[in-house]
Amino acid sequence: MWAFLRRVLRRVMIGGGLLGLLLALGWTLLPGALRTSALHRLGVRHVTATDLAGADLAEARLSDSNFGDGSLARTDLRGAELTAATFVEADLRGALLQGADLRQANLIDADLREAKLQRARLDDAWLSGSNLRGAYLEGASLTRTWLMGADLRGAHGLTQAQLDGACADGDTRVPSGLQVRSCP
Repeated sequence: MWAFLRRVLRRVMIGGGLLGLLLALGWTLLPGALRTSALHRLGVRHVTATDLAGADLAEARLSDSNFGDGSLARTDLRGAELTAATFVEADLRGALLQGADLRQANLIDADLREAKLQRARLDDAWLSGSNLRGAYLEGASLTRTWLMGADLRGAHGLTQAQLDGACADGDTRVPSGLQVRSCP
C-alpha cells in the first residue's frame, strides 16, 4: 500500500489540490483516461506533472504549468492553452500540438522529434537546445522565438518566412537552404 502511495505522489507533484490528486490517481490507475472535459470542469491551471505520455489533453487550459523533465510523448495537446508553460527537458516526441498556444513557453532542451506543431503559436518561446528533427511546423508562428542550439533538420513545412521572425546562434541546425538570424 505505501509503495503504491509513494508511486502516485511521485508521478504528479500536486499543483492544484484535488486536480493533482485526480491526475495522479487517474494516470496511475487508468492510463490514457485523462480527458479534456474533466480538466475544463476543474478550471485547471498551474499543474506540475511528470508522466502524462499518451494522455488526452486536447484544448486543456494549462498555462503556467510545469512539465519539466516530464514524459508527454504522444500526448494530445491539440488546441491547448500552454502560455508560459515550462517543458524544460520534457519528452514531447510525437506529441499532437496542432493549434496549441505555446507563447512564452520554456521548451529548453525539450525532445520534440516528430511532434505535430502545425499552426502552433510559439511566439516569444524558448526552444534553445531542443530537438525538433522531423517535427511538423507548417503554419507555426515563430515570432521572437529563441532557437539557440536547436536542431530543426528534417523539420516538415518550415519556411524561411517563419525563421525570419526567430533568432539563433552558430549551434542551431536548420534544414538545407534555410537560414536564421543571430540573436542579439
